[in-house]
Amino acid sequence: MRSLKGSAVANWPQGAGFAGLAIIAMVPIARDYYPPWLFATLIQLPFYMLHQYEEWDDNRFGKFIDENIAHVQGALSKEFVFFVNVFVVWGAIIGSAFASLYFHKGFALVAGYLTLINGGLHLLGTIAMRKYNPGVITGVTLFLPLGLWAIIMHPPPGAQWFDHVFAAIVVIIGHLMIFGCLRMRLKKLRQ
Repeated sequence: MRSLKGSAVANWPQGAGFAGLAIIAMVPIARDYYPPWLFATLIQLPFYMLHQYEEWDDNRFGKFIDENIAHVQGALSKEFVFFVNVFVVWGAIIGSAFASLYFHKGFALVAGYLTLINGGLHLLGTIAMRKYNPGVITGVTLFLPLGLWAIIMHPPPGAQWFDHVFAAIVVIIGHLMIFGCLRMRLKKLRQ
């Protein structure tokens, strides 16, 4: 019998996909309950979950990285992928909502920039490699418009240019840290 941790690590993409759909089904309720800027922040999560299903069901993105970038098996461990996608990504979106409510409204922009930048990276990767990469469909069809909608149409009240710069830098640093971890793991795997 598989442990809870083993089941969670193995099946989180399917859970994310179903949970994303369930949360999206509640949009008509949430849309009227939350202020538009907070709704625009919170709605990033279920759409991100759908994106994660496209990326990680059957380890599609992991296999893509192994075959096209790393040229080794298991460049991204299943535990690392689970940690980044569930705790870091979901935590960043949920954390940006809470931080915007209790500290500074500008923190809400982190969620919009997270989807926008991730969608842009998937698109740039597809253009550069001239092939499909898992996540590009939802990245282009959901993330680019959703991120722009949150940032441009529903920024938090009083958001200034430095709030946008801060949010974008936080997301870029987060992605660079993930790339750095991948690079360190590749170095270790190739020794």
